[in-house]
Amino acid sequence: MRRRLIPPTAALVAFEAVARRRSCSEAAVALNLTQSAVSKQVRVLETFLGVQLFARVKGGLVPTAAAERYLADIGPLLDALAGASLRLAGEAHGRKIVVLRVLAVLADRWLMPRLPALQAARPDIEVRFSTFLAHSDLQLGDADIEIRYGPGPWSDADNEPLIGKEQVLVASPPLAMRIASPADCLALPRLEHVQARDAWREFFLGHGLIDPVSGLPIQDYELFHVLIRAARVGLGIGLVPRCLVEEELRTGALVNPLGLSISGRACYQLVVPHKARPTSAASAYVLDWIRREARSDGQSRRNTMLASQPNSREMATTDSP
Repeated sequence: MRRRLIPPTAALVAFEAVARRRSCSEAAVALNLTQSAVSKQVRVLETFLGVQLFARVKGGLVPTAAAERYLADIGPLLDALAGASLRLAGEAHGRKIVVLRVLAVLADRWLMPRLPALQAARPDIEVRFSTFLAHSDLQLGDADIEIRYGPGPWSDADNEPLIGKEQVLVASPPLAMRIASPADCLALPRLEHVQARDAWREFFLGHGLIDPVSGLPIQDYELFHVLIRAARVGLGIGLVPRCLVEEELRTGALVNPLGLSISGRACYQLVVPHKARPTSAASAYVLDWIRREARSDGQSRRNTMLASQPNSREMATTDSP
C-alpha cells in the first residue's frame, strides 16, 4: 500500500486558522493556543510541504497563491474529518448522529419546523446541519444526506425529486393589485433564481403567452431567501417554491395573485453521491422520514385545494329554480 503524504493534523488546523484570519495572534485566540505555538505549527507545515505559505506585510500575514489553493482544498476535508469524529464520539455515548447537508433556506423554512416531531419519535438520533453553496462539490463525503436545488441530474450522483416543484407567483400587496391576468406580469419587473432560469418562460407558455423583449430587466438571485425579501419590499414579482413562502402567504406579507403557479423542472432533490459512505440505520430512518414529510406536505396541499373547490352537486342544487 502506497504511503499517504498527510501533514500533521495540528499543523493543518493552525494553517487554516491563520489563513482565514490573516493573523497568528487571532488564530491563537481561536485555537486556545499561544501565538508561538501557532507560528511553530505553520513552520512545520511549510517544512513538510516545501512551500512558503504566507508573506508577512504591514498589519498581518497574507496567504500566498499556493496557500489560497491549498486552503480551498483542505478546508472541506477538515470539516469532513471533524464531522466523522463527532459522529463516532456521539455513537460511543449512545447518540446516533446524522449529518444533513442542505441549503440554509430549506432548513430554516421547511425542515426546522418539522424536526421536533422527529426528535420526539427518535430521541436517540441527533440531526446536525451542514450548509453548502449551490455549486459546491458533491463528493466531499462529509454528510449522510444531501438536499440540493436544481433540475438535475448531477454528474457522479443519483438524485430523487423531493419537494418544491410547485412554484407560485408571489408579489407584495401593492404589486399584486396590478395583476388581473397572467399577461399583466409581462409589464412588471421580474425576480429570477439563477438555477431556475426557465421558470418565467414556462410560466408564460403555460398561460398561452409569449414573453416579448419588454425592456424590463430581470433581476438574478443566487439565494431564494434574498429573492423572497426582494419580493416583499416590492422590487418585483417572483416564482418561488411554495414550501418556502407558506408563512409569508399566511400573514399577507406576500400575495399569490389569482392563485397562479407552475410545475417547474427545478426543485429540491435528495442527492446521493456515488462515492458517499454506506448508509447507517439512523441515516436510513431520517431519509425515509424526510420522504414521508414531503409526501404528507403534498397530500395536505392537495386536500386543501379540493376543499376550496365548490361541490358540483351543491352548485347544481343551488342553481336549480
